[in-house]
Amino acid sequence: METRNDPGYFTAAKNVVMLAALDEILIEARKKGVEIMLLKGAALIASGVFKPGERDFCDLDLLVREPDYDRCEEMLSSLGYQRSLGAQDEFARGPSGPAGLAAAVDLHHQVFQFAPVLVEYPGLIWESSASLSFGSEKVRVPSPEWLVLTAIANSMLHDGCLSSRAIHDVSKIAAVLPLDWGRVLDLSARLRLNVLLQAALANLPLSGLPEIKLSARESIVEGLFLAAAAQRAPNKRLQFLLPPALDLSNLKGRIFPDQDFFKARGLKGTWAERIRRPLHLAQSFLNSYTLNRGKRHG
Repeated sequence: METRNDPGYFTAAKNVVMLAALDEILIEARKKGVEIMLLKGAALIASGVFKPGERDFCDLDLLVREPDYDRCEEMLSSLGYQRSLGAQDEFARGPSGPAGLAAAVDLHHQVFQFAPVLVEYPGLIWESSASLSFGSEKVRVPSPEWLVLTAIANSMLHDGCLSSRAIHDVSKIAAVLPLDWGRVLDLSARLRLNVLLQAALANLPLSGLPEIKLSARESIVEGLFLAAAAQRAPNKRLQFLLPPALDLSNLKGRIFPDQDFFKARGLKGTWAERIRRPLHLAQSFLNSYTLNRGKRHG
């Protein structure tokens, strides 16, 4: 029997709090006519990839269509959620349920932050999604192909690595759901994620995986993505380099974020703060580079 000191107890308790919060959110969303799609951990549990308690997740990743974002934010506020300081799209509500755990929501209107082509196809992920029953409500979940691509892309583009969790998630998706790798490749090509996916495929413990022919430009930056895919822990240098390597338009957003970035962190976005941002990134990059170089020659 699991006790409060067992990791399994904490995972199960956290799942109970999160899934109860999700049920409450879905009821309110139906009343307001807002359609919600689950992403990441909650989507994997709703899709049957994991059973409740098997896979921990620290928040509910919810995707809504951009016109519904403000209404959904107001709905969360009415349910007692407050925007978390230091994050643009994260909301939290006070501790409740077993072990006094807090419910948290990460609200999205784009599935990837660093895939600019999605601006051209904002409804792409919705087209192949499925509607599932959750309690007395309905919720949408991505197709198996989208689940695989989001698990890989979010890990590599946000953390600069292919985490052990992402590898485990993809392996379970492939084992449990009717995954079509051909569709994964088609989707990857459409979203211009081929270089990222190819690097990940080389590091997945799965057989019969397809190979991707990269363009000349993709081949130039392939080494960066292979380096990230070989990492299991977050890497600050690669975390900064991968998004602009994928698409140069990401560089401006990384160095000069918009006003919402500063607002979420309790800052005014003054010129001094805007100048401090690229200087801080440059210092972090140099520190990371020096540390990594020391490890290679140590």
